[in-house]
Amino acid sequence: MADFDPAVESFPRIKNRYGLEVFIKLLMVPGAQHNVYLAHGLGNAHDGAVLRGLTRAFVDSGYNVIVWDATNAPNRSEGSTGRASFYYYHQDLEDVVDWSKGQPWFKPEFAMAGHSLGGMASGVYAAAHPQQVERLVLVAPVVSGPALRRRVPAPLRWWWRWRGELRPRMLGRNPYGWEFIRSGWSYNLLAEAPRLTMPVLIVGAARDVLIPTRLLRRLYRRLPGERKELVIVPGARHGFNETWEMDKLTEVVKQWLKTLDHPHPI
Repeated sequence: MADFDPAVESFPRIKNRYGLEVFIKLLMVPGAQHNVYLAHGLGNAHDGAVLRGLTRAFVDSGYNVIVWDATNAPNRSEGSTGRASFYYYHQDLEDVVDWSKGQPWFKPEFAMAGHSLGGMASGVYAAAHPQQVERLVLVAPVVSGPALRRRVPAPLRWWWRWRGELRPRMLGRNPYGWEFIRSGWSYNLLAEAPRLTMPVLIVGAARDVLIPTRLLRRLYRRLPGERKELVIVPGARHGFNETWEMDKLTEVVKQWLKTLDHPHPI
C-alpha cells in the first residue's frame, strides 16, 4: 500500500482466537475524530485495489484507518486457503476490533467498510452491534451465502464436495476447501438488513459477474429508513482493480462521507 499523507503508519501483529498471526496496518491521522475498520475480500489483502481506494477516501476524510489481512488467505497473515471460510473472516474482524479496545486510539463508536466477503463480514458485525457501528460502506458485498453458492454451477459444486478442495479459476491458484462454500449457507445479509439502522452506502459494479446488481438492489430495499444510498459504477468489475475504478470508488465514498457530515449546503 502506498503512503497516505498525512497518516502515520504502523504495522502491529496480533494473534487471533486460534493462535494464528494477523497482520494489521494502522493509519493514524492527526486530529482524527473517527476510526474505520476495513475488511478485504476472499483471496485479497490489505493493499488490494479496493482497500487502497477505501483507505484513501477515509484518510482524506479525517479517519484513522485499521486494515488487516484475514487469516487463511494469500497475504501476510498466517493460515491456509484450504481452511478459508465465512466464519474465519467474520471472527478475524471481531478479534481485530476486540484487540483495538485496549489501544489508546480506540473509539467506542466507529465506521466499517468491506469488499465482497469482507463486506458480508462487516455487514453481519454491524447488524449485531448497531450502537457501535456509526457508518457502514459495503463494496460489492456478498449479499447472501446461499445465493453465492447457487452461482457456482451444480456439477462444479458436486465435484468440489467430492474432492474436498478445488482451485477455482476466479480465486487464483490457491486451493479452497469445501468448507468455504458450506460455511456460507449460514450468512445472509438480506435477513440482517433490517438491523442495519446506521447510514449505509452500497457501491456496486455494473459488470460484476459474481455479485449481480439485482442482489444489491434487493439489499438496498430491505435497509430501514432513509439514511441509505446505492451507487452502481458503470463499466466497473467486481474487483475494482483498474486505476479508474479505484479512483471512482474513492470519489463516491468521500462524497458520501461529506454529505453525512454536512447534510445541508451552506
